[in-house]
Amino acid sequence: MRKLVVLFVLFAACQSKKPQIIFDVSSLIGGSPNEIINVLGNPDSTYNKTILNKPYYYQQYDERDMQVRYLNDEIVDIIINKPYDLEFTPETIEKFGFRLTPPDKMDTAANIMWMDKEGLRYINLYKVGSKKPDSVTTNFKIYFNISNK
Repeated sequence: MRKLVVLFVLFAACQSKKPQIIFDVSSLIGGSPNEIINVLGNPDSTYNKTILNKPYYYQQYDERDMQVRYLNDEIVDIIINKPYDLEFTPETIEKFGFRLTPPDKMDTAANIMWMDKEGLRYINLYKVGSKKPDSVTTNFKIYFNISNK
C-alpha cells in the first residue's frame, strides 16, 4: 500500500509540473484565417490595414487584446497586448506549447527573446510603459513572429 501511495504522489507531482497550454503557437504556422479559427475560435472582429504597401488582414480577439496578422492569407505574427494573467518570465513560453530553453537575449528590465525557436523567427516578451491594472505586477506584451514575410 505504501508503494502505491508513493507512486500516486510522484505521478501527481509530475502532472503538476506540466504547464497548462493556452494555445499551441507552433500548430498555427502556415495557417490561413479559417484554419486559425479552428484553433482559436471566432475572432471578436476583423479588419484590413496596409503597412509599407503590404495589405494585411487582422483577426482581433478581445479577451487578451490579441491580434493575429496575415499576409496573402498566411499567418505572419501574433501579438498579445494584455497577457495580464501571465508572468514576465521565460517559463511563460511553455503556456504556448514551447519547450523551455534559455532565452537568446534576456534583460529583465526590458525583454526576453528567443531566436529561431521551434519554427518561429522569434518570440519576444517585452515590457511596455502603458497604463496597467493595479493587480498586474509587470506590464508587457508577447510577440510571436511566425514568418519572414
